Amino acid sequence: MSTFSSVVNPVVTPKDPVAAARTAFNMFDYTVARKAWEPLAAEGHADAQYGLYQIYSRGLLIEPDQDLAMRWLMLAARQPHPAAHFYLGLSYLRGEGVEKDLEWAWVWFSRAEAAQFPTAARARDSVEKRLTPVQLAAARKRLAQ
Repeated sequence: MSTFSSVVNPVVTPKDPVAAARTAFNMFDYTVARKAWEPLAAEGHADAQYGLYQIYSRGLLIEPDQDLAMRWLMLAARQPHPAAHFYLGLSYLRGEGVEKDLEWAWVWFSRAEAAQFPTAARARDSVEKRLTPVQLAAARKRLAQ
């Protein structure tokens, strides 16, 4: 395979299938990315789970499937995955795929901020201004658990 061909049509290699899938995704080859991510996501790989969230939430291969997207996002967010933390916070803030809940939004933005995800601190602070003292105390308790 020529160098040009391997760039245009990335092959998912056993060396680093997650990176190869991300390359395919970034080159708009969502079919290759999904094929590589599905078994990895099922094994619990957070980057693969987050990648599937991106595909399903945006409807990149089929119509958007928010239920499936949220399933993968929540699995990735249970692990140390800052982007998943941030986007789960955004989901709770907007009530997209989950019931709107500012306390949970604050919790997930706080986790993303702790991992230095860009804009997470600003998002958390914005949500915090909308919480009552009782809600903020409850959110802090959730975060500590």
